[in-house]
Amino acid sequence: NGAQLVANIICEIAEQSKRAASFSIEAATCAGVLRDKSLALLGYFEKVRNDAEEEAKANEDQQDQEERGAEDRARQEEEQKKKLNEEQQNKEDNNEQDKDHGDAGSEKGSLKEERLNRIKNHTRLNQLNSELLEIQARIKTYVKSRPQIISGVSIRKKEKVFGLIEEMISNAMGSISQAWLETRMDEAKSKLWFKTLEETLDVLKRGTSPDIAVPRSIEARLLRQAALIDIDMLTHMVGTQLRTHVMTFKPKLATTSEEQKLKQDFDNAISHLKALAD
Repeated sequence: NGAQLVANIICEIAEQSKRAASFSIEAATCAGVLRDKSLALLGYFEKVRNDAEEEAKANEDQQDQEERGAEDRARQEEEQKKKLNEEQQNKEDNNEQDKDHGDAGSEKGSLKEERLNRIKNHTRLNQLNSELLEIQARIKTYVKSRPQIISGVSIRKKEKVFGLIEEMISNAMGSISQAWLETRMDEAKSKLWFKTLEETLDVLKRGTSPDIAVPRSIEARLLRQAALIDIDMLTHMVGTQLRTHVMTFKPKLATTSEEQKLKQDFDNAISHLKALAD
Protein backbone atom coordinates (compact mmCIF):
# COMPACT_ATOMS: atom_id res chain seq x y z
CA ASN A 1 0.00 0.00 0.00
CA GLY A 2 2.82 2.45 0.81
CA ALA A 3 4.45 1.84 -2.57
CA GLN A 4 1.12 2.30 -4.34
CA LEU A 5 0.60 5.61 -2.54
CA VAL A 6 4.04 6.85 -3.54
CA ALA A 7 3.40 5.84 -7.15
CA ASN A 8 0.11 7.72 -7.19
CA ILE A 9 1.75 10.83 -5.79
CA ILE A 10 4.49 10.68 -8.42
CA CYS A 11 1.90 10.30 -11.18
CA GLU A 12 -0.04 13.26 -9.81
CA ILE A 13 3.13 15.37 -9.70
CA ALA A 14 3.95 14.38 -13.28
CA GLU A 15 0.43 15.34 -14.42
CA GLN A 16 0.63 18.72 -12.71
CA SER A 17 4.07 19.33 -14.24
CA LYS A 18 2.65 18.51 -17.65
CA ARG A 19 -0.19 20.97 -17.13
CA ALA A 20 2.23 23.64 -15.92
CA ALA A 21 4.36 23.15 -19.01
CA SER A 22 1.27 23.44 -21.22
CA PHE A 23 0.25 26.67 -19.48
CA SER A 24 3.76 28.07 -19.95
CA ILE A 25 3.63 27.32 -23.67
CA GLU A 26 0.24 29.04 -23.98
CA ALA A 27 1.50 32.06 -22.01
CA ALA A 28 4.54 32.35 -24.25
CA THR A 29 2.33 32.11 -27.33
CA CYS A 30 0.02 34.86 -25.99
CA ALA A 31 3.01 37.03 -25.18
CA GLY A 32 4.29 36.62 -28.74
CA VAL A 33 0.89 37.51 -30.22
CA LEU A 34 0.61 40.51 -27.89
CA ARG A 35 4.05 41.70 -28.94
CA ASP A 36 3.14 41.40 -32.64
CA LYS A 37 -0.11 43.30 -32.07
CA SER A 38 1.76 46.01 -30.16
CA LEU A 39 4.31 46.40 -32.94
CA ALA A 40 1.51 46.60 -35.51
CA LEU A 41 -0.30 49.22 -33.44
CA LEU A 42 2.89 51.27 -33.09
CA GLY A 43 3.38 51.08 -36.85
CA TYR A 44 -0.18 52.29 -37.43
CA PHE A 45 0.31 55.23 -35.04
CA GLU A 46 3.55 56.13 -36.81
CA LYS A 47 1.79 56.04 -40.18
CA VAL A 48 -1.04 58.24 -38.88
CA ARG A 49 1.47 60.74 -37.49
CA ASN A 50 3.41 60.84 -40.77
CA ASP A 51 0.20 61.30 -42.77
CA ALA A 52 -0.86 64.15 -40.47
CA GLU A 53 2.53 65.86 -40.85
CA GLU A 54 2.40 65.49 -44.64
CA GLU A 55 -1.14 66.89 -44.76
CA ALA A 56 -0.17 69.84 -42.55
CA LYS A 57 2.85 70.53 -44.75
CA ALA A 58 0.69 70.32 -47.90
CA ASN A 59 -1.83 72.76 -46.42
CA GLU A 60 0.96 75.13 -45.45
CA ASP A 61 2.45 74.95 -48.95
CA GLN A 62 -0.97 75.58 -50.48
CA GLN A 63 -1.51 78.59 -48.21
CA ASP A 64 1.92 79.96 -49.17
CA GLN A 65 1.05 79.56 -52.85
CA GLU A 66 -2.28 81.34 -52.35
CA GLU A 67 -0.59 84.21 -50.54
CA ARG A 68 2.03 84.52 -53.27
CA GLY A 69 -0.70 84.42 -55.91
CA ALA A 70 -2.64 87.19 -54.13
CA GLU A 71 0.53 89.27 -53.82
CA ASP A 72 1.30 88.77 -57.52
CA ARG A 73 -2.19 89.85 -58.51
CA ALA A 74 -2.00 92.90 -56.27
CA ARG A 75 1.42 93.77 -57.70
CA GLN A 76 0.16 93.43 -61.27
CA GLU A 77 -2.83 95.63 -60.51
CA GLU A 78 -0.57 98.23 -58.91
CA GLU A 79 1.73 98.12 -61.94
CA GLN A 80 -1.27 98.69 -64.22
CA LYS A 81 -2.31 101.68 -62.13
CA LYS A 82 1.22 103.06 -62.19
CA LYS A 83 1.47 102.58 -65.93
CA LEU A 84 -1.86 104.35 -66.43
CA ASN A 85 -0.75 107.30 -64.31
CA GLU A 86 2.59 107.49 -66.12
CA GLU A 87 0.90 107.48 -69.52
CA GLN A 88 -1.45 110.22 -68.42
CA GLN A 89 1.40 112.29 -66.99
CA ASN A 90 3.54 111.81 -70.10
CA LYS A 91 0.71 112.90 -72.33
CA GLU A 92 0.07 115.95 -70.20
CA ASP A 93 3.79 116.80 -70.23
CA ASN A 94 3.95 116.39 -74.00
CA ASN A 95 0.94 118.63 -74.41
CA GLU A 96 2.52 121.27 -72.19
CA GLN A 97 5.79 121.07 -74.13
CA ASP A 98 3.97 121.39 -77.42
CA LYS A 99 2.16 124.41 -76.07
CA ASP A 100 5.38 126.07 -74.82
CA HIS A 101 7.23 125.49 -78.12
CA GLY A 102 4.45 126.75 -80.31
CA ASP A 103 5.01 130.17 -81.92
CA ALA A 104 2.53 133.04 -81.95
CA GLY A 105 1.73 132.58 -85.65
CA SER A 106 0.50 129.04 -85.14
CA GLU A 107 -1.18 129.69 -81.79
CA LYS A 108 -4.65 129.04 -83.13
CA GLY A 109 -3.58 125.79 -84.77
CA SER A 110 -1.73 124.72 -81.62
CA LEU A 111 -4.76 125.37 -79.46
CA LYS A 112 -6.89 123.33 -81.83
CA GLU A 113 -4.35 120.51 -81.81
CA GLU A 114 -4.16 120.69 -78.03
CA ARG A 115 -7.91 120.39 -77.74
CA LEU A 116 -7.85 117.39 -80.07
CA ASN A 117 -5.08 115.80 -78.01
CA ARG A 118 -7.02 116.37 -74.85
CA ILE A 119 -10.08 114.79 -76.40
CA LYS A 120 -7.98 111.81 -77.54
CA ASN A 121 -6.41 111.52 -74.11
CA HIS A 122 -9.78 111.72 -72.42
CA THR A 123 -11.15 109.05 -74.74
CA ARG A 124 -8.15 106.83 -74.10
CA LEU A 125 -8.43 107.28 -70.35
CA ASN A 126 -12.11 106.40 -70.48
CA GLN A 127 -11.26 103.30 -72.50
CA LEU A 128 -8.56 102.24 -70.04
CA ASN A 129 -10.91 102.91 -67.14
CA SER A 130 -13.57 100.71 -68.75
CA GLU A 131 -11.04 97.94 -69.36
CA LEU A 132 -9.88 98.07 -65.74
CA LEU A 133 -13.48 97.96 -64.50
CA GLU A 134 -14.08 94.89 -66.64
CA ILE A 135 -10.92 93.20 -65.33
CA GLN A 136 -11.90 93.99 -61.75
CA ALA A 137 -15.36 92.52 -62.34
CA ARG A 138 -13.84 89.33 -63.75
CA ILE A 139 -11.44 89.01 -60.82
CA LYS A 140 -14.31 89.54 -58.34
CA THR A 141 -16.39 86.85 -60.08
CA TYR A 142 -13.44 84.46 -60.14
CA VAL A 143 -12.69 84.99 -56.45
CA LYS A 144 -16.34 84.52 -55.51
CA SER A 145 -16.41 81.17 -57.30
CA ARG A 146 -13.11 80.10 -55.71
CA PRO A 147 -12.82 81.86 -52.33
CA GLN A 148 -10.23 79.37 -51.14
CA ILE A 149 -7.55 80.89 -53.40
CA ILE A 150 -7.33 83.98 -51.18
CA SER A 151 -6.26 83.66 -47.57
CA GLY A 152 -8.15 85.51 -44.84
CA VAL A 153 -7.04 88.94 -43.64
CA SER A 154 -5.12 88.75 -40.37
CA ILE A 155 -6.25 90.69 -37.33
CA ARG A 156 -3.07 92.78 -37.44
CA LYS A 157 -3.68 93.87 -41.03
CA LYS A 158 -7.34 94.62 -40.33
CA GLU A 159 -6.43 96.74 -37.29
CA LYS A 160 -3.87 98.63 -39.37
CA VAL A 161 -6.33 99.44 -42.17
CA PHE A 162 -9.14 100.49 -39.86
CA GLY A 163 -6.72 102.45 -37.71
CA LEU A 164 -6.04 104.58 -40.79
CA ILE A 165 -9.78 104.82 -41.51
CA GLU A 166 -10.42 105.99 -37.95
CA GLU A 167 -7.67 108.59 -38.26
CA MET A 168 -9.10 109.83 -41.56
CA ILE A 169 -12.63 110.13 -40.15
CA SER A 170 -11.34 111.81 -36.97
CA ASN A 171 -9.53 114.41 -39.07
CA ALA A 172 -12.69 115.05 -41.09
CA MET A 173 -14.77 115.40 -37.92
CA GLY A 174 -12.19 117.79 -36.49
CA SER A 175 -12.28 119.97 -39.61
CA ILE A 176 -16.08 120.03 -39.57
CA SER A 177 -16.13 120.96 -35.87
CA GLN A 178 -13.63 123.77 -36.46
CA ALA A 179 -15.64 125.12 -39.38
CA TRP A 180 -18.82 124.95 -37.28
CA LEU A 181 -17.12 126.91 -34.50
CA GLU A 182 -16.03 129.64 -36.90
CA THR A 183 -19.52 129.74 -38.39
CA ARG A 184 -21.03 130.09 -34.93
CA MET A 185 -18.77 133.06 -34.23
CA ASP A 186 -19.57 134.60 -37.60
CA GLU A 187 -22.64 133.31 -39.44
CA ALA A 188 -21.37 134.93 -42.64
CA LYS A 189 -18.81 132.11 -42.77
CA SER A 190 -21.45 129.38 -43.13
CA LYS A 191 -20.13 128.72 -46.63
CA LEU A 192 -16.86 127.61 -45.05
CA TRP A 193 -18.66 124.77 -43.25
CA PHE A 194 -20.33 123.58 -46.45
CA LYS A 195 -17.04 123.77 -48.33
CA THR A 196 -15.30 121.69 -45.64
CA LEU A 197 -18.09 119.11 -45.75
CA GLU A 198 -18.00 119.07 -49.54
CA GLU A 199 -14.31 118.13 -49.43
CA THR A 200 -15.09 115.25 -47.07
CA LEU A 201 -18.00 114.03 -49.19
CA ASP A 202 -15.85 114.31 -52.31
CA VAL A 203 -13.46 111.72 -50.85
CA LEU A 204 -16.41 109.43 -50.14
CA LYS A 205 -17.83 109.90 -53.64
CA ARG A 206 -14.52 109.22 -55.36
CA GLY A 207 -13.78 106.25 -53.13
CA THR A 208 -17.18 104.64 -53.61
CA SER A 209 -17.97 105.58 -57.21
CA PRO A 210 -18.61 102.41 -59.25
CA ASP A 211 -17.55 104.28 -62.41
CA ILE A 212 -13.93 104.87 -61.32
CA ALA A 213 -11.58 101.88 -61.52
CA VAL A 214 -8.64 103.47 -59.71
CA PRO A 215 -9.28 106.52 -57.48
CA ARG A 216 -6.41 109.00 -57.40
CA SER A 217 -6.51 109.83 -53.70
CA ILE A 218 -5.01 107.52 -51.06
CA GLU A 219 -8.06 108.06 -48.83
CA ALA A 220 -10.43 106.81 -51.55
CA ARG A 221 -8.32 103.69 -52.14
CA LEU A 222 -8.20 103.08 -48.40
CA LEU A 223 -12.01 103.19 -48.24
CA ARG A 224 -12.24 100.55 -50.96
CA GLN A 225 -9.75 98.29 -49.22
CA ALA A 226 -11.60 98.59 -45.91
CA ALA A 227 -14.92 97.80 -47.64
CA LEU A 228 -13.52 94.49 -48.84
CA ILE A 229 -12.24 93.60 -45.35
CA ASP A 230 -15.23 94.46 -43.12
CA ILE A 231 -18.11 96.35 -44.72
CA ASP A 232 -20.22 96.35 -41.55
CA MET A 233 -17.56 98.11 -39.50
CA LEU A 234 -16.87 100.62 -42.28
CA THR A 235 -20.53 101.51 -42.81
CA HIS A 236 -20.91 102.00 -39.06
CA MET A 237 -17.97 104.40 -38.97
CA VAL A 238 -19.11 106.36 -42.03
CA GLY A 239 -22.86 106.02 -41.80
CA THR A 240 -23.22 106.39 -38.04
CA GLN A 241 -20.23 108.15 -36.49
CA LEU A 242 -19.38 110.59 -39.28
CA ARG A 243 -22.97 111.31 -40.35
CA THR A 244 -24.10 111.84 -36.73
CA HIS A 245 -21.22 114.27 -36.18
CA VAL A 246 -22.05 116.18 -39.37
CA MET A 247 -25.74 116.48 -38.57
CA THR A 248 -24.96 117.52 -34.98
CA PHE A 249 -22.53 120.28 -35.97
CA LYS A 250 -24.42 121.72 -38.94
CA PRO A 251 -24.93 125.51 -39.08
CA LYS A 252 -28.17 127.00 -37.85
CA LEU A 253 -28.67 128.59 -41.25
CA ALA A 254 -28.79 125.18 -42.97
CA THR A 255 -32.11 124.78 -44.77
CA THR A 256 -34.30 121.68 -44.80
CA SER A 257 -33.40 120.96 -48.41
CA GLU A 258 -29.69 121.16 -47.56
CA GLU A 259 -30.17 118.72 -44.69
CA GLN A 260 -32.05 116.32 -46.97
CA LYS A 261 -29.25 116.56 -49.53
CA LEU A 262 -26.65 115.74 -46.84
CA LYS A 263 -28.61 112.68 -45.77
CA GLN A 264 -29.01 111.58 -49.39
CA ASP A 265 -25.28 111.98 -50.04
CA PHE A 266 -24.46 109.77 -47.06
CA ASP A 267 -27.07 107.19 -48.10
CA ASN A 268 -25.57 107.05 -51.59
CA ALA A 269 -22.05 106.64 -50.18
CA ILE A 270 -23.18 103.76 -47.95
CA SER A 271 -24.97 102.07 -50.85
CA HIS A 272 -21.89 102.33 -53.06
CA LEU A 273 -19.65 100.98 -50.27
CA LYS A 274 -21.89 97.94 -49.89
CA ALA A 275 -21.84 97.45 -53.65
CA LEU A 276 -18.05 97.37 -53.57
CA ALA A 277 -18.11 94.59 -50.96
CA ASP A 278 -20.63 92.42 -52.86
